[in-house]
Amino acid sequence: MLDAIDQLRPYENEVREVTEWPGTRLMPGRTAQLHVYRVDAASIAELKRIATGLFNWRNYALPDDLCFYRADGTVLLETIASEDAAALHLSEQELSDLAMFPAISVRRALRN
Repeated sequence: MLDAIDQLRPYENEVREVTEWPGTRLMPGRTAQLHVYRVDAASIAELKRIATGLFNWRNYALPDDLCFYRADGTVLLETIASEDAAALHLSEQELSDLAMFPAISVRRALRN
């Protein structure tokens, strides 16, 4: 896990102590470090080099639960790697745009 954190350090914007992140809430009194990285072509290439799949992001091999936020702080992608679960939080327009790619199947779309 520390190797991945070291390899991603050039892209790191901040590290903060948290009690929850998308899909996970820790037990009372527990905290974890949330590492926030910039997203660009180089950081995405590094993520692809480090892990072969979305659900590889689980403690102890890699940091837990990769997620992506939009610039406004809202969640775009959340994962719970230990449960092989992921969710995209898409606007109606983003969902419509995704439908333009028939190779990507959307199994279930929940609307709030």
